[in-house]
Amino acid sequence: MTAFVNIKYFTFVYFFILFLDIIFKNISDFFYVRIFTKLSLVILLIVFFFQYNKPIKLLKDKIFLAGLFAFLLGDFFLIFYEYETIYLTGLFCFMLGKIAYTVRFSNQKDFKIKRLFPFLTILFIYIVFVASLIFDNLGDFFISVLLYFLCLC
Repeated sequence: MTAFVNIKYFTFVYFFILFLDIIFKNISDFFYVRIFTKLSLVILLIVFFFQYNKPIKLLKDKIFLAGLFAFLLGDFFLIFYEYETIYLTGLFCFMLGKIAYTVRFSNQKDFKIKRLFPFLTILFIYIVFVASLIFDNLGDFFISVLLYFLCLC
């Protein structure tokens, strides 16, 4: 029962910080507070993972944790989206995180790649649609964003 109470507390804290992050995202005067709230979300997930997965010996847990750390780095770098190199580094970290998650969860017993084809087809059409809408505003980032979208698939 204690774990259930802790999960409730964790959920409340997580969604409270998420709520603050959403508010601060739209107020430019709170840029530095946003760094704290954005990074706190992933740090909370990492702490939660460590709390409920001791000791971390299994490869699948290490891969999952590597994905969380990649997302943490990606979040940090994407905060500074004005700088092209830092932005691309953030996208790269997010791609690494997504690849880690894919590797971690693709070996599940119920995972069948054939079942994903209809979904991937719809997703590909969606990506082409979104890319066509934002193409003019992407400039030099077009290839990077397109690669990121494809990795997202």
